[in-house]
Amino acid sequence: MTQRGGAELKPGFGRRRMVLHAWIKVRAQRSIACTVISRTGNRALIAFRSHAPAAHEFRLRLEDCDDEYSCEVYYRKPSILGVRLTEK
Repeated sequence: MTQRGGAELKPGFGRRRMVLHAWIKVRAQRSIACTVISRTGNRALIAFRSHAPAAHEFRLRLEDCDDEYSCEVYYRKPSILGVRLTEK
C-alpha cells in the first residue's frame, strides 16, 4: 500500500484494501490519474502519485467498469483525498 512519511497507510477495521484505477475530472482541466484504495458505501479514499488537486468537487470515473460519480472532498492529505460519492 502507499507509504507516507515512512508509515504505511492501513484501512480501518472492516475495510479491505483495493486498487481501482480511476480518473478525476475537474472543471476546465484535463483528467488526472488516481487510484481508489478503499471504498465503503458512499465514501472512498483516492491516492495520487503527486499532490492531490485543490478542487472541493469533481467527477470520478472508474476505469474498469466506466462508472462515474460526482464527489465532494471531506478529508485531505497532500497525496490522498477522502471523498463522498454524491451521485452516479
